[in-house]
Amino acid sequence: MASSALIQASQAGVIDPCSWQVLDDPITLDCGHTFNGKTLLEHKYLSPNAANTCPGCAVEITTACRNDAMAARVRSFIDTCEHFDADLVSNTQETPTPPEFITRKSNDKDEKAILAIAERLGIVDGVLMATVLDDPIQLGCGHTYNGSTVSRWIASQRGERTCPGCRAPIQSAERAEDVAQKVDLFIKANAPFPKDLKEGKTTDPDQLVDRAIRQVSGVPREGIDGFIDGCMKEICEALDFILPMIFLIIAYTALIIAAVVYDEHTHPRR
Repeated sequence: MASSALIQASQAGVIDPCSWQVLDDPITLDCGHTFNGKTLLEHKYLSPNAANTCPGCAVEITTACRNDAMAARVRSFIDTCEHFDADLVSNTQETPTPPEFITRKSNDKDEKAILAIAERLGIVDGVLMATVLDDPIQLGCGHTYNGSTVSRWIASQRGERTCPGCRAPIQSAERAEDVAQKVDLFIKANAPFPKDLKEGKTTDPDQLVDRAIRQVSGVPREGIDGFIDGCMKEICEALDFILPMIFLIIAYTALIIAAVVYDEHTHPRR
């Protein structure tokens, strides 16, 4: 059942017809239709038949501008709506520079622009912030990173299995197929895609993902990698125990030597 706020927003004419959220980031196209910036970016880059056309009338987009009047109407509606539903907000982040981003040509290979669009669409690695999620692993806490990011993070933490973002213990990990599909569509829409914006994969794309999943799930890895990692972990644990003991022995020995020297000094032999 539609919420009362949604009904009121629809009656007030401040609803995005595609996302059914208020037009808090309104972009008006040359055909006259208005959508949220994120709706337009998803239609252009994440649709199976991605195209730079209006989601409503399919007319090719040549100009786009932010609709400040509509944004003011939406703010006024939110302030006066008695039971406004927060889920009706599309995103607190505005679509950067609408004319350049919405009307951007597919052959424009400005890496900063491509990465900014990917970040707006939520398909950028949250740790590296410089690559798309072309090898996405979703952890039990809900955060998603590239498989190699998860592997490197665990290695840097001496094998402690925690999320790189919230530090919550990793209870599970799985390939984020929905994110992978979005990224594949985004890469195809921007072909040839800049190599620097991809984390990169092994010759077998699923190998890295599988390895990361086994690693965070606590399943021993096969081969020389698993053997080396196991040895290093054992050495680190042994050193954690041995080093304090060595320090105590050195300190005790130093005390004995000092006592002997003091005794020789105060009671010299005749």
